[in-house]
Amino acid sequence: MKSLAKTVIFSHGKEGTPDGKKIKVLSGVAKSIGWECVSLDYRGIYDPEERVEKLKSFISSIDYEHLVLVGSSMGGYVSLSVAEHFKTNGLFLLAPAIGMKNLEYKNKYIYPENTCIEIVHGLKDNIVPVDNIIFYSKRFGVTLHLLDDGHRLLSSIDYISKLFKLFLEKIDER
Repeated sequence: MKSLAKTVIFSHGKEGTPDGKKIKVLSGVAKSIGWECVSLDYRGIYDPEERVEKLKSFISSIDYEHLVLVGSSMGGYVSLSVAEHFKTNGLFLLAPAIGMKNLEYKNKYIYPENTCIEIVHGLKDNIVPVDNIIFYSKRFGVTLHLLDDGHRLLSSIDYISKLFKLFLEKIDER
């Protein structure tokens, strides 16, 4: 079993890649403050539940002390779903596909207990309705950062990287 003391696992969105811009920038932030980073490759897997199983299998294969899951869009849904099954110190979600009406998303509003969760979402998101995210954050008392950006959040990446660094520092203090 591979040992990764402080681990961040990235889950990209439906059309994303494991080495996309957001993942590259955020993994650089995490590595700069002592976190190990892994980005799973879900390309070719369009069923969110198959992605959930892939992430669960990977986490089962490692030994870790602190685990943070970062998910974008469908990867946010995957991260939330998996956090119900493992001790997870934090979830940092970017435009997470939660509250979706699509049938392939089994769990519409998942809330893993005892996990620090922050969400970053674009007010101009045309994929995941911002109302879903506002409802979720109010219902569960989750920190929500609403930005003047779209679904991909690429024009806000510098600001998001600052939020992510603060988030990881908060996890380190717990």
